[in-house]
Amino acid sequence: MLDVIRRQSASLAVKIILGLIVIVFVFFFGSSSLRQDSNARQTAATVNGETISSRLVNGMYEFQKDNNPLYKQLPEALQANLKQNILNSLIEDALLTSYAKKMGLRVSNEELASEIRQNPQFIKDGKFDLNGYNNVFRPGFLGTYGIDYEAWVRKSKLREKLEEVFKDGFFVSDAYIAEQALLEGTTYKFKYVLINKGDLATADQSTTEASTALWPDFKKGSLTKEQLEKYKLTETETEALHFDEISKILPANNKDSESIQRILSLSKSGDTTSEPLKLGESYLFVKLVEKKTLSTEDLEKSKIEFSQALPEAMPTQWLARLSDSLVKKASIKINEAE
Repeated sequence: MLDVIRRQSASLAVKIILGLIVIVFVFFFGSSSLRQDSNARQTAATVNGETISSRLVNGMYEFQKDNNPLYKQLPEALQANLKQNILNSLIEDALLTSYAKKMGLRVSNEELASEIRQNPQFIKDGKFDLNGYNNVFRPGFLGTYGIDYEAWVRKSKLREKLEEVFKDGFFVSDAYIAEQALLEGTTYKFKYVLINKGDLATADQSTTEASTALWPDFKKGSLTKEQLEKYKLTETETEALHFDEISKILPANNKDSESIQRILSLSKSGDTTSEPLKLGESYLFVKLVEKKTLSTEDLEKSKIEFSQALPEAMPTQWLARLSDSLVKKASIKINEAE
């Protein structure tokens, strides 16, 4: 189950809470009584002994539905995926919050109050509506969705502080910037043949047989359509791909980094890997058609753009790697019934 935990550039849970600024007080008490959740005390997951309630997961799910019309029309299977993504984000937030606290990071009551008072939705007649916030918004949101607004603002601020720790100590060399700018600006075109068992012409043909028969001619550049047709295979030429798109030519269920590195090692037109790439029961032939690098002028422009974007992008990437590490070490139990 742990391998389903995935993130985007920032936590879904944090994005949801930051989206609360679009809510107005009348939403909660304008028409109907608060929802009652019979699962309030049930557990969706535990993370290192910390409980994530089913009510919280369901509340965030309902919040998404209430504020995005598209979610109201989701098929049942996609509804389950959305709930799983929300649970994954809550697991991530629990781990990152715990990590930040161990580092000694805290969000003071003064910082929390300042953040809330800056929310324009809580301003009435030019000043903060303390009565509306305390007596309408906060209890209304908790009762409707099971989410304590202040707890989540605090978590959001704590995550920002964790990012700032990394930003403050962030440094990369000019050589690294040049290397990454060149890597991102380089494009590749390939010819490839993918041999899957299910694609072969007859059931008695094997992927190993097809690979052995076709590889020598593919490597020499003399592979014919007739040879491919015997196994009902095709040779495909790609469009220009950046390095992070090369996985597109690998089977969907087998995109291992070692194979990508072997493909990236090809440097001259006509180069192939030393032998077919073995991917489970499948084989992949790859030949470099063209490798196009940046001109000196374009490289200098790319270096400037990369150096400007790096301080913003790297904290998110760092948090993603940190989350991966924390998930691997954590004791996570998910209630499959939920």
